[in-house]
Amino acid sequence: MNDNIETVLDCVSALYNIGIKHVNLIAYEPGKDYRHIKHAISPSEMDLIPPYIENVYNLDDRVVDIPTMLVIMGRLGIDNKDIQQKLYTYYQKIFSVNESVTDNYNNLLTRTEELDYMLDLSHDGIVLTDPSGEILVHNKKFNEMFKLEGSLLGQALHQVVNDVDLTAYYKSDYFNELISFDNRHLSLEKKNIVHFNKEKRMYFSFQEVTYIKKTRTKSYQETPPEGTDCKVRLQ
Repeated sequence: MNDNIETVLDCVSALYNIGIKHVNLIAYEPGKDYRHIKHAISPSEMDLIPPYIENVYNLDDRVVDIPTMLVIMGRLGIDNKDIQQKLYTYYQKIFSVNESVTDNYNNLLTRTEELDYMLDLSHDGIVLTDPSGEILVHNKKFNEMFKLEGSLLGQALHQVVNDVDLTAYYKSDYFNELISFDNRHLSLEKKNIVHFNKEKRMYFSFQEVTYIKKTRTKSYQETPPEGTDCKVRLQ
């Protein structure tokens, strides 16, 4: 017995999958008379069980496993550190007896936090995308450079940065050149990252060099051309 027919059928299917096939499981439907039934099974929905059923087996609440939670977060596009911390707390609760698994998950979460912190400390704008240009990771400096706000995950890099034709660099395995726009100069480095010889990611690094470029130009303009006499008057 459960609160609706969908969850009832889901529970029946789960019981059959774990090997309980020696009994005839009947899906509960509200409004029907079950006086001929002597045993009832329910995941903590005890108030739905008619009082005339003698034997009741409470399965308690169903625990949602971590892979299912990650799939749900991925489908909904959830990328929030508070939710990740709550998921980790939930994970510790249901896997408290497995120290090795808990330690590995803790190390993974800690490493992710450290990498996020290091990215945000960088003076360069850093972006990681898939082969189509969809943004997977970006740091705060990238937002500052291009005057962007909030999370850019899931957006196309070439649409977010429309001052420069970044699609021209997508097919290159490596690129390093100076780009100019809006009276600014940036050093752009692009590399491809391959995971397990299969999955490709594109890494972009933007470094602000406007001040250096202007300083060099000014220095060149103030330097006398080669072959001219430099007259100095001493007093």
